Amino acid sequence: MFNWIKKNVFGITDKPLVLTKEVKSKKISKAKLEKMTKSELEAYGRKFGFEVDRRETKAKIIKQVAKLK
Repeated sequence: MFNWIKKNVFGITDKPLVLTKEVKSKKISKAKLEKMTKSELEAYGRKFGFEVDRRETKAKIIKQVAKLK
């Protein structure tokens, strides 16, 4: 009965999730980076595993994030 509830109510299955495609991040042009805020640049840098110091100027952050492409 519990298996029926898990399957039909919650949508939980016993099969493991298998990823078929690797998600590739799109390269963003420098002009688009300049339109982003510091917090958006920080979030974009985290996608690549890079921690942005928001105390830096926006121009320095853009240079650092542009290298991650």
